[in-house]
Amino acid sequence: MAYNFELLPRQRLAVILYSGQLARSEFDEVWRGLHDSPQFDWNFDEMALFGPDAELANLNFETVGEVAKKFATTPAEGGHVRRGAIVVSNQVQVLGARLFLAFIAANPPPNVEIKLFSKVSSALAWIEEGRSTGDPSRQIDRAEVDRTLAALDHARRAALGERRAG
Repeated sequence: MAYNFELLPRQRLAVILYSGQLARSEFDEVWRGLHDSPQFDWNFDEMALFGPDAELANLNFETVGEVAKKFATTPAEGGHVRRGAIVVSNQVQVLGARLFLAFIAANPPPNVEIKLFSKVSSALAWIEEGRSTGDPSRQIDRAEVDRTLAALDHARRAALGERRAG
C-alpha cells in the first residue's frame, strides 16, 4: 500500500499519507476513496503528507499534470475557501510538489488554496488560519489529528513490514 487516508468529519479535514513507490493509480484510488465516502464534504480541507519513504520516480511530467488537472476541477462549494496542504519530507518531494503547484497555478480552481510545507504543525496552523477564528467548530483538534497521524503511520509501517516479509 502506497497510501492511507482518514477523514475527520468533526475537524472537516482529510488526512492522506503517501509512502513507498507512488504511481498515478495511487492518486486515483485516493481520489475515489475520499470522494466516494459518505463522510466526505467538498469543503473539507486536505493535508497530504509524503512520508520519508515516498518515492516519486514513477511520476512523470504528464502524470503530475493529470493529477493537478483533476484536483483543479473540484472547487469548494458555497463560497468556502478550501485549503490543501502538501507536507514533504525531502528535496525530491519538494520538486514534485512544486511541479504540481505550477500546474495548479496555470489553471487555479475557484476557492481553493494550496501550499507546500515541511512540517505538519505549520501545515495545520495554515489550514486553521484560513478558518473563521470566531467559530470553535472550525478550529482543529490537534490531539485528534496527532492520533490519526500516528494510526496512519502505524498502518504504513505495517504495510512496509508485510512487503519486506513477502
